[in-house]
Amino acid sequence: MKRKAAFVEEEDSKTGEAVLGTESSASIFLPPEQSSERRKTWRRSGSDFVSDLDSTHLGTVLNVVEQSKNEGGLLTVVAGEHEDNAEVWKECKNAGTKFRLFALKDSIINGETKTYVIREILLSKEGGDLDRENPNIIIGQRKFSPNGRIRLEAHRLFFRGRPDIDRPYIFPKLGDEIPGVGCPDLHCTFRAIRDWETVVKCADFAGYDRNVTVEISANDASSGKVIAFDIERDELAPLAEKPAVGVMISCADFKPLYKCLNPSAEGNEKVHLSPPSKKRRMGDREDDEANRSTAIGLKLIGMGPEIENHRLRADLNINLVLKY
Repeated sequence: MKRKAAFVEEEDSKTGEAVLGTESSASIFLPPEQSSERRKTWRRSGSDFVSDLDSTHLGTVLNVVEQSKNEGGLLTVVAGEHEDNAEVWKECKNAGTKFRLFALKDSIINGETKTYVIREILLSKEGGDLDRENPNIIIGQRKFSPNGRIRLEAHRLFFRGRPDIDRPYIFPKLGDEIPGVGCPDLHCTFRAIRDWETVVKCADFAGYDRNVTVEISANDASSGKVIAFDIERDELAPLAEKPAVGVMISCADFKPLYKCLNPSAEGNEKVHLSPPSKKRRMGDREDDEANRSTAIGLKLIGMGPEIENHRLRADLNINLVLKY
């Protein structure tokens, strides 16, 4: 997998602040101006830092997701935002466990003595995290294997009591790995927010989406069959019972596509069959040709099942399988 160069900001030698100018210098929840002002508050003196706090390595994020299957509560993972992490997260989502991911943009700072990473994490004022001793916060750390593949390691953060707000914590070598640099220190600052639902909308919920497969045959396309899916009941519905909220699929719309996928079905081309003996030598090829299909994915955002304890709905993923 091709590695992308990390964007690096220089540190001001006088103030110790990151030199702003790009959106990567701010939290994804805060505008750059607001983030800059808040950063100035805690950079006034070195004593404002809570340094060298502890974390415990739990294994890979996939291991933690699989182990949380039989545990109560919703697992939350906080990680840096990287486009090429998609394949690793896809593997975690396929584990079939419900969890949520907050992918945050980091600021990488080249200091005078070392490189470090700044990250801001928002906590709910009403969710209880601010009043809890050692709240369960798991960091997903991006690392590279010797062969260049990306892996995500899980670490649980430990605090000396309740987390302080607007005061940076330093977790040694917990930042995402930077090629040629290694794993920098993670400077993590927690912010309190009352309107938590605006933050939750930015999270990626795994294990909540509803996946539906609808098979359509060439006969369905020729006959103009209509298929309806009832979103409220979460099931395919007969046409006589038109759903209040649903999706209707007209198979006739796929007729031109069938002509492209299988032009021999129109009778305009000759079909050259292999000798029976050759088909036998090739094993299951006859079955493969008889079961040829093409899939088309349709994602309806916010039209899936409700997510508990949130005024949100997951997505409805409809997989149309065209058999020919």
